[in-house]
Amino acid sequence: MRSPAPFRLNLFALAGIIGLFILNCAVSVDRHMAVLEGVKFLSLAIAGLCFYEFRDERYTRPFLCVLIAAGVFYSLYGLVQAHGEFPHDYWANPGQVSSRLVNSTHFAGFLLMPLMAALGLLFSNARWIWKFFPLLALPVLSYALLRTQSRSGWLC
Repeated sequence: MRSPAPFRLNLFALAGIIGLFILNCAVSVDRHMAVLEGVKFLSLAIAGLCFYEFRDERYTRPFLCVLIAAGVFYSLYGLVQAHGEFPHDYWANPGQVSSRLVNSTHFAGFLLMPLMAALGLLFSNARWIWKFFPLLALPVLSYALLRTQSRSGWLC
């Protein structure tokens, strides 16, 4: 069992990063860019901390299932948009599925993460209950990936 001390240290590091972010925004000449770059760095720091905290095998499979569920949700939303149920005027190419993103290549790059997570769970040595959800998600994710028509996104 892990001690809570590393988690406290990670929270302290995150508080330091937020403090630097606020200081940078206060003294920056271009505050808009400072905020954008700070939010990008902060999101990467939070993702790194999540990956560090969820490295235990007990948390890996549920985390992958959440990632797969997000991919399925965005895939279904994009496919419904492509069939004309929801507006998608902001898409760069109206014939290519982009879901909530503007560019279909970015969406294809995003879809590769849940697709690989689903394949990993499907071929893992987990119990059958952990393989059932990825088995249902694979056709939806694959069809949405094909509908992006983004060859460069597939190569990511």
